[in-house]
Amino acid sequence: MLDRKTVRENLDNLPSLLTQARAELYFKEGRPEGFQLSQIQKGSILNSRRFQDGDVIRSVNGREVRSMEDAIALYQQLGDSDSYTIAFCGAKSQDTACKNKMKMVQGAG
Repeated sequence: MLDRKTVRENLDNLPSLLTQARAELYFKEGRPEGFQLSQIQKGSILNSRRFQDGDVIRSVNGREVRSMEDAIALYQQLGDSDSYTIAFCGAKSQDTACKNKMKMVQGAG
């Protein structure tokens, strides 16, 4: 688990956070399904949670992330959370496995 201070430091420094990985809208059958990660930097918060290039983030704390507007609204609300549950499709998983994969970040103090 990551501590709250580490998460907060990353969220508070958006320019640095944006250099840690590339995230592009991921489409399936012409519909947005989330954001696909690539170029994840070693030592980044995403790397420390074992995200891999090709993973597709579908939701955070139960909120779907399927547009830039969704991502911005979610970013603005993350500071109010004590824990984060991220639903994603693994880079090498089949579609049926996507909905069940989660990564959690929980903060304390």
